[in-house]
Amino acid sequence: MLINCLPYPTLAAHTWVCEQEKPVIRPRQLDVDQQALPRCQRFVTRRVTNVEGFVERPNIPQVGGLKPMAELALVLIRSSSQKGVARFWLTIGLQHRLNSHSTSQSWKKGSRVGSMTDTPFGDPVTSVPLKPHSLVFVVAQIRFPLVVSINEERFVGPFQELIRSDYPELERATEAQVLLGPDGVQKVEGGVVWTFSAAQDGWQVALTPSFVALSTPTYTNRDDFLSRLDTLLALTEQWLKPRRVTRFGVRYVDRIDGAKLDRLTEFVRTEVLGPIAVELGEGASLRHSITECSYDLEHGNTFRARWGRLPAGASLDPSVPPVKSASWVLDLDAAVENVDFDRAELTARAATFGDVIYRYYRWAVTSEFLRAHGGQL
Repeated sequence: MLINCLPYPTLAAHTWVCEQEKPVIRPRQLDVDQQALPRCQRFVTRRVTNVEGFVERPNIPQVGGLKPMAELALVLIRSSSQKGVARFWLTIGLQHRLNSHSTSQSWKKGSRVGSMTDTPFGDPVTSVPLKPHSLVFVVAQIRFPLVVSINEERFVGPFQELIRSDYPELERATEAQVLLGPDGVQKVEGGVVWTFSAAQDGWQVALTPSFVALSTPTYTNRDDFLSRLDTLLALTEQWLKPRRVTRFGVRYVDRIDGAKLDRLTEFVRTEVLGPIAVELGEGASLRHSITECSYDLEHGNTFRARWGRLPAGASLDPSVPPVKSASWVLDLDAAVENVDFDRAELTARAATFGDVIYRYYRWAVTSEFLRAHGGQL
């Protein structure tokens, strides 16, 4: 079935071809058929599920969350099969009119820039740069079987020389552990923590007898993060020669505070708000609310999401310093346990974890949140 309905003669169209999950984009120009547009929209509403997962279901009145200022001209949908390989052709002409300015939008597999993500898990979504961003802490941690020699300066010295050019400052501290027993709360001295840092950019490496971690409160982009992580993995492999990783995880923590906290119901989707969205009535106010979800993913990966409203001076984790005002925190952690120490495989998993975390993040927040943080939608 072929439908031509392009309301603007000069509007470019594109044909998406998907064969064996390898999308290709081919430009083409289609004839104009104004009268066919309503029929085309009805057809798209009925048939778009045939290509769901290849491109998200279009919202006819609103495309990309741009309110009714967008007009959709969906030009062609055809599905067929040849030698057991599914092929889908979807040609979309799209014209955004926003305050008399035209904007364009790229459509990618399973993604739509500027729109809320329908589900927390699925294909990667296109990143929208934010400035200022809401990230307050990012960390990748590699846990390995206990190496007690890491407590000794003589043993750690060669590792310091390997990373000193990037992390020149070294501090030694002792982990503090808290035990709750019959005699109440007791503070127990833990193992040594070696912290290698670069004061000028906020990045640091933490080394203990059971893990090495890369973290920063001044995250800029994923490419930089993965490059630093890959270098750290290479140097750890060269020095320590670990064979097994007991746990490898990547964690992103976002926070909303100050005046933006008053707009929380605009910034976070209803499913995530939970008790925060409840009208309490007179004489009561919500002090704090924490939600935690744990998920099992494919390939042995796991995912944990924690979020909630915190009172002033509170934090979900000692790694994230609290603020003096109330705040809302989204803490996302993807991990895998008991795998070989393989530098290339761990770096690849970190990239996958970044995609998983970012999609969940985009599912949790709204387009208004992105705009308020400088996102260009």
